[in-house]
Amino acid sequence: TKNKFPKTSLTGFDWHLPNTLQNAFAESNISCISGPITTEALKANNYSEINLVTMWEVIEHIKIPDLRDLLDYIYSVLDDEGALIISTPDFEDNHSQSLDFWSMAPGEHLSVFSESVIREIFSEHGFNIQTVERESVTIKLPNAWYKYGIDTNTNSAGSASASIIEDFLKDSNCREWYKDYCRKNNIGSEMIIVATKQA
Repeated sequence: TKNKFPKTSLTGFDWHLPNTLQNAFAESNISCISGPITTEALKANNYSEINLVTMWEVIEHIKIPDLRDLLDYIYSVLDDEGALIISTPDFEDNHSQSLDFWSMAPGEHLSVFSESVIREIFSEHGFNIQTVERESVTIKLPNAWYKYGIDTNTNSAGSASASIIEDFLKDSNCREWYKDYCRKNNIGSEMIIVATKQA
């Protein structure tokens, strides 16, 4: 982005940014903030007008009242042509449900979302949803999510199902076919949502 748009100012913000990542950001002339993702932390940086905000796998880790405050702040600094892009698990999706996404990260997943819930919350804070795409991080690789599901699903049926899916994912032809099928049919554990300010 910096090469194509050299006048662009970029900031990375996360709970924990290791020194190696902070150094890489500095080398690319990207500022960074390491700490709690709160409205107060953003306000401390005195942003006046932002063109694009992205939050990848963030909002499920934030309590709903804090998310509402954050959306209000983003709305206040986002320019009229700007966009907010988020990704978050879709808890109505079968992939998410098959892995007990709610219970799999106790203390980390603080909020549960579906597309209808996101639409309602975003609308209440002045945003229109432009697109919703889905991607399944859970089926990208064998020996990852469904292996974890075998070990952690809360009942034997869930663990057995995860084991069957894990066997399926071990075959690269089956895995690639299923990934392609999911993309073509907009199926997936994660929602990728593009929103803009309401007119």
